[in-house]
Amino acid sequence: MLGRVVGSVEEARQDAEQAGAKEAKEPKPSLKRCPCGYDRNHPMVSPKADYTFLGWCLIMIGISAKPTSISFVCRTCDTVVERTTNPKDIAETRLWG
Repeated sequence: MLGRVVGSVEEARQDAEQAGAKEAKEPKPSLKRCPCGYDRNHPMVSPKADYTFLGWCLIMIGISAKPTSISFVCRTCDTVVERTTNPKDIAETRLWG
């Protein structure tokens, strides 16, 4: 019984090492950049939200609305660096202040 448990732990360790090796081989995606050289995380790149018509109506009367997409725009060259509709990215992006 003990040999079986130890064997399974060793197999699990080897599987984890192989998975780590596969992840190390895959190149990480590079962030898109504007002509100025800024990516979406740079302070000179600002998020701008896009809303539906109902979203704009809610904002006009003072109610917060969830944007449908966010565009990251360079403040220097006014180029859209990236645009996302991913709900996770939208929830994590700080639009005000």
